[in-house]
Amino acid sequence: SCRRLSHPHALLRRVGRMRVDQVLANALKCKQAAAADVVRAGRAAVAPCYGGGEPVLVQDPTFQVVLGAEGVHLDGRVVPAPPSRVVLLHKPRGVVCAKSSARHPVDPGGSAFDVLNSTGLGHPSMGLVGRLDKDTTGLLLAVTDGGLQTLLTHPASKHPKVYVVGLRDPRRLEADAAE
Repeated sequence: SCRRLSHPHALLRRVGRMRVDQVLANALKCKQAAAADVVRAGRAAVAPCYGGGEPVLVQDPTFQVVLGAEGVHLDGRVVPAPPSRVVLLHKPRGVVCAKSSARHPVDPGGSAFDVLNSTGLGHPSMGLVGRLDKDTTGLLLAVTDGGLQTLLTHPASKHPKVYVVGLRDPRRLEADAAE
């Protein structure tokens, strides 16, 4: 087992983790199964990023690495962490905040991910911080860092959310409320 460092944010300690085979698959740009084979072969180790400490051999592909606090080594060399990508996107009307799948096809208007990909800013591991209805426009944050996404969206973070709503006809809202 590897010595765990105390992380300054308790939520990241719980959710800012990734399996060692996923870290290697991302870094080596290979399938996760191939990365798992590398781990089982005894070629991977995990070490604290801060405060020294020798890498500890890991042979279980499901071993959880604390992102930002622990580094992964392959054949004795540090595996560079993938750079995070953060994009601010103004979602246009008619676009949904969902990824397409065979089970859940995206509407003809497309998805926020389609918009990101059409601009060259998309990435397969990108997730959204925030959700807006199809008919709503507004600002979304798109990130490749799952730990950051969780930190910003998880209820335990207790980040306040502010919504600004504009109405075409506020009198209609008053009329509906009076009924």
